[in-house]
Amino acid sequence: MQKIGQYVSVDNSVAIAAVEGKYDLGITTNVFDDLGKAYRQGCTSVCFEMANTTYIASATERMFYKVCRIYGGPENVQIINAKGRVLAALQTGAVDKFILINGGQQG
Repeated sequence: MQKIGQYVSVDNSVAIAAVEGKYDLGITTNVFDDLGKAYRQGCTSVCFEMANTTYIASATERMFYKVCRIYGGPENVQIINAKGRVLAALQTGAVDKFILINGGQQG
């Protein structure tokens, strides 16, 4: 696995973004920039690992949509291990209707 920036790693053709604690605006910007680098290096999909994420900002939800739009659609994006208030925020923001979350079906 190759590290791209502080929050993104690449495993084969998958960019894995993992943030511990709060996923705020500043971190969201860094993750988005690092995902751009990963895609320029040949990544074709992204996985947002949320096991250790305790909070997401609305900017983070918007970034998920933007990643889908720019990098090949929601079929190339998934969110895993979201729980508690992070999962609730994703559901409230209807992200689960657009992006696969925790292995469930897109709505």
